[in-house]
Amino acid sequence: MSGERVIGGYTLRRVLGRGGMGEVHLASTPTGGLAAIKVIHPELARDPAFRRRFEREVAAVRRVARFCTAPVLDAGMDGDVAYLVTEYVKGPDLAKAVREQGPLSGSDLEALAVGIATALGAIHGAGVVSSG
Repeated sequence: MSGERVIGGYTLRRVLGRGGMGEVHLASTPTGGLAAIKVIHPELARDPAFRRRFEREVAAVRRVARFCTAPVLDAGMDGDVAYLVTEYVKGPDLAKAVREQGPLSGSDLEALAVGIATALGAIHGAGVVSSG
């Protein structure tokens, strides 16, 4: 158990991805399940203006329909660390799927486009992103 990092009761297992705001980890939940946890860079999380914006965005994300995005399970601060926990959706990312199976076409591509448009509409409607 030594060396394991626990944030908000979630045990980080491995990095799934990195971005400008932080890292996304596969994590074990307190009940033994799996979740994805986005851990915000500490220098951002310490900024009071960022923390207020983060809280507003978490509230907005919770309003997005479950079928459009991975549902938010938890969010908060653990010391100087801000985190957002969502349901873990197992599967390859789009880049890996295209590398392994080739470019999408026909009804597969159309289904992806409709799904993305539906999700973006729901996300915009919840106030997570704006069109300006």
